[in-house]
Parts: sequence; structure tokens; C-alpha cells
Amino acid sequence: MVYMIGIHGGMKQVPGISYLFRRGARYVFYRRIPLDLVGKADVTRADRKKLGTFDKVSLGTNDIDQAKRRLPEEVLKFDKRMEAIRKAHGLRPHDALTAEQVDRFAAAWRRKVIEDLIADPEHARWQTEGGEHSTRDTFADVLADAEDEGLDNGWRATAPEVDALLADEGLKVRHSEEAFRRLCRELLETKRLALSVIDRLRAYERVSAADFVVDKAGEGPRCSEAMAAWIAEKTKGWVQKTRDEHEVWSQRFLEARGDRPLSTYRKQDGREFRALLQKLPKSWTLQPVLKGLGIVEAAEKARSLGLPPMSDKNVNKLVDYVGSFWRWAARHYDEAPPNPFAGLKLALQTSARDERHPFTLEELRTIFSAPRFVGCAGLKQLNEPGAYVPRDRGVFWVPLLALFSGARLGELVQLRTADVLEFGGHWVISIHENAEDMRLKTAHSARVVPVHPELVAFGFLDFVKARRDADDERLFPELKKGEDGYYSSPFSKSFARWLRILGIKDRKNAFHSFRHNFIDARRAAGVSDEQGNALVGHALKGQGARYGVAFRTPAQVVPLVEAMARIRYEGLNLDHLRVAAPKAARRRAS
Repeated sequence: MVYMIGIHGGMKQVPGISYLFRRGARYVFYRRIPLDLVGKADVTRADRKKLGTFDKVSLGTNDIDQAKRRLPEEVLKFDKRMEAIRKAHGLRPHDALTAEQVDRFAAAWRRKVIEDLIADPEHARWQTEGGEHSTRDTFADVLADAEDEGLDNGWRATAPEVDALLADEGLKVRHSEEAFRRLCRELLETKRLALSVIDRLRAYERVSAADFVVDKAGEGPRCSEAMAAWIAEKTKGWVQKTRDEHEVWSQRFLEARGDRPLSTYRKQDGREFRALLQKLPKSWTLQPVLKGLGIVEAAEKARSLGLPPMSDKNVNKLVDYVGSFWRWAARHYDEAPPNPFAGLKLALQTSARDERHPFTLEELRTIFSAPRFVGCAGLKQLNEPGAYVPRDRGVFWVPLLALFSGARLGELVQLRTADVLEFGGHWVISIHENAEDMRLKTAHSARVVPVHPELVAFGFLDFVKARRDADDERLFPELKKGEDGYYSSPFSKSFARWLRILGIKDRKNAFHSFRHNFIDARRAAGVSDEQGNALVGHALKGQGARYGVAFRTPAQVVPLVEAMARIRYEGLNLDHLRVAAPKAARRRAS
């Protein structure tokens, strides 16, 4: 059942979807005509009928889903039609305001309002006892309207007044532009200050405009200047993808909240930017109906069209991108405010464990009995049965290493041949970031992981020796970096495609599922949390984490070797992978 709200001329609006109404059993597109076009001849019609206040078009259906699908097309047609009419009538195109203009206009308006009140204190002191509004009531009513509009839309309360003030300057600015909305918020702040001025005048206090008109000196550099310095400093340690992501979203923050002196930003800027993100769909720049739009206009249009928003997890990621700038700014500028994004991450409804599931026993059997593990037709025919097993390639070893070490994909594909070594008489894998193109997820990720006995039985150490004998520096030299600078990206994508070929891919499994399998097997084997955390690179907990260097010396690795030997996968027969596996086992696997 669809519940309706908002009645317009016998029509009821579909809640949450702008411009979609229902009249009787049929759905219609219903939208207000821009104010500057009301009464103008509609040049798109043969009869050039004058435009009224609203435009109404039947969507030709009584099915809500069909109506939602047809709505975006009508929105685009309306926008194009209005632009054509505006052009035909020679109406001035919309102007764009610079940050400096916004600052100048806002300061001038504020000074005029406050100086006018001080110049005529008796008028400001006047209070009504009847039904008339006093000067104070006029300001207070606008602020009350802004509060009723809510955090995202409070600017609308002063929009008509800002339109008129800009018209006095010979300007017309789209309401969707952040510069316009910032002016609206600045005017709201002016009205709040005006209430303070009036209250002080009524108390017959001495009032000076200088007490209320902010001096812009000492507010620090503009946000864009500080962001440029941040990007320049961080670029040295970022791969290109990381740099691009942080730069793009910091620029979108400026587009949405305006480029202002550092000290002028507040928590509200963080809240409103997050609210904007919550309206945007995933990959919004690729959506045809949003293509070419700025972030503010795209968010509003996406909401009005009912497009599904991006996930809370993705919102948090973008909040963190911009929040990282403010954390940096606090360390570099005296004028920087407290981080506007502190504490603004959304509470996710699922735990980290729920984001990825381990592979089921049947899925593991499917994976390790596929042609690339029992015999395929060749490197370019890995999914076709044959006699070739790619034991000299990452496609064979990387999944096995993940299953029997719990290591992350990024940690495995960047390994060097020198990272598999004897340590205190035991073979281990050293996971680190001591080379230029090696990276770890966290500081706790650096560790040594004993080579599981099953990997030895599968011939892993022989593979490592062959790589060394060939003078290969990397353990998997055939695995190349992706365009984002990570070795893991191409492998992750090809692995996901392979799972689909095997018929076992779902939204809860991925290569990372091997890590969950290992952690579950570790628990089943009775390996302690302290040893388990050391094996997978999680931070140690409790008082023990504060002292010494755990599991890094030869003597300390012995308990990990013993713990690793206990980890097994009951019901998963991998005898066909052993170097000297019985022929019967090979036949069972195939």
C-alpha cells in the first residue's frame, strides 16, 4: 500500500518523491514553474499559451513502479523546456558567485542590518501589545521558519530575501548553488545577531556595530589553500588512487560548503555535508540523470527521483576522507577549528564479521577441485580440464596461502622471495612494508607467520626455491599492479569473476572469506586469542600489548609454529595437491 501526503488540487503527493502525485488512480508529474517564467509565453507550444504556476503531465499509469521509472524522463524534459523558454525570452542566465563575493555580500548585509538598528534604537525597542508584529518578531519568525525546515533545508527561510538582495546587485543565482545557500545561512545568522542587538537596545545598553560585525582578519588561510598544502604533503606517501580520492572529495566538500577561511567552519558544515552524501546514489557521477551536475544539485535531484542512496559504509568512508584533512589542519594551523567531522560516522547495522562470510565447506571443495588445482588446459584456459597444473603461478598459490595463513590478499601478492625464510629453525613468511611498493593495512599487520605443514606438503618451499633460482625478486612476478597502484586489485577482480564461473559467488563472499575461514579454524583448534591475533596481524589486547615485542624473536615464534600445526579444515580433502599424492586421491579429486 502506498500512503500519500500533501494535497494539491485534488492530487496527493507520493511521500519522499518530489514531483510525483496521484490523482484518482493515475500518477502524474507535478512541478512548480520557476518564478521568473510564470506568465511568460510557452514557446514550446504552438499556441504559445502563458505559463501558469504549476506544470502537470500524466504519466499514463496507475502502477507506482512504472510511474517511478517514467518520472526521471519527465524531470529532464521539464528542465530542458524551461531553459528553452528562458532563452527564447532573453532572460539572463544564472550567475555564479565566488567565495570572495559571498564573503563581501554577507558582510555588507550584516553591517547594514545592524547599523540600521543602532541608528534607530527607538524603533528597535518598540514592542507590540496587540496583533501587530514588532521588529523583533519579524526576525524571530524567519528563524522559527528555518527551524521548522530542518537542518538540511533551513536556508529556504531566507531564500526569497536573498533573491531580492541579489537582484539589487544585478545577479540571479540558482538555489541549488552552495554559494546561494551559504548566503541564506549567513542572512539567518545576521537575523540571530539582530535579535541580540535588539535585546541589548531594549535593555538600554550601549551597542556598537563593531561588537557584531566580524573582522575577517586572523581567520587563517582559505580552506582551498590549506587543502592544497595537505595534498602536496601527503602525496609523497600516497598511491595515485588514494591521492585522487582524497583530492576529489575534499574539492566536493568545498563545492558544497564553500571556500572560506579555516576558522569559519563549524560542526554544522560536517553534518550538512554528511546529509548531502546520504542523498547521493552509489557511483552518482555515472548516473545519466545526474551527469554533469554539481554535488549539491545532484543530491537534491537524486532524492527527488527516489534513487537509492549509497550505503552507510560508503558514506563513512567519504566522511573519513574529508575528516582526515581537518585532523591534519588541526596540527598545522592555529586557526583551524575542531574537526567538523569528529563523531559523525554513521553507526553500521552489521558487524565487521557480517560484511564477509567464510566460504562453506562445499564452496572450498568446489574451489580446490577446479581445473586450475587438478589439471587445466593451460594458462589461458584455466577453467577447462586438462593436464596442466599452474604450480609456478599465483593463481595456484595465493588462495592456498590465504587459506593456510589467514593473510590478506594485499599482503600475499606483494611478497618477495626473500620474505619466505628460516627463522630459528622454522620456515616463516615475513609480512612487512620495507620496500617502496609494499603496504600494510595497519601498524599491527607487520608479523612473521609460520609456514603451515600443509603448504610444505603441497610443495610451497620448492616453489619458493625455484623462484630464487630464477633470480626473481617477487614471489609472484606475473601479478602486475592495477591502475590504482595496488597489486591486489586485478587479482581481486579476476578471483571474483572466477567464483561466478564456479557458480558460488554471492554478495557475502570474496577472497577475504579465506581470512574468515582461517580465523574460524584457529578458534576450532583451540589456539588462544593472543596467538591468533599474532598470526593474522590483529592488535594484541590487554596489558600484554603494552610491553615488549610479542612473537618477533625465534623463541617467541615456537608457540606460533605449534599453534599453526594444529589448524586444520575438517572434511576438506586436499590430498590431490600434495607433491606425492596417491593416484587414488588424484582420481577422487577429479
